Amino acid sequence: REHRTPGDVLAMLMSHMTWKIPSFERLEDEECSLLEQAAEIYKRFEFVQMLQGENSPYHIAVLQGIVRTHGMRAFKFYIVCMVGSLCGFRGAETCQGSLSMDQENGSVLLAGIRALMWLEEASPQAMYWG
Repeated sequence: REHRTPGDVLAMLMSHMTWKIPSFERLEDEECSLLEQAAEIYKRFEFVQMLQGENSPYHIAVLQGIVRTHGMRAFKFYIVCMVGSLCGFRGAETCQGSLSMDQENGSVLLAGIRALMWLEEASPQAMYWG
């Protein structure tokens, strides 16, 4: 089977090749479950695409379905992971802070997170056109 996204690869590693991720084997069952749920969100919803205006209300509806299945805890964990990843872009250039998370990118990130705060209450169309 071909693995097309980083989320696909991560899910495959977690389910079939945990020996390749030694730290995963040390997690408690609940922690493993949370990480697997975040990976599932990552596979089906691309937050960065949303920030770039490349998603549609359909993608928001998919995310809402995932959140109904896995809960807000998994979604919040996913968002924390995404913030960490976004802050880490250009990380090899310096250890003196985040070069990628400047005022402009930080503002876009916060706007995206604020829009998703209404995930359980608002319709996909209202969130998209918000």
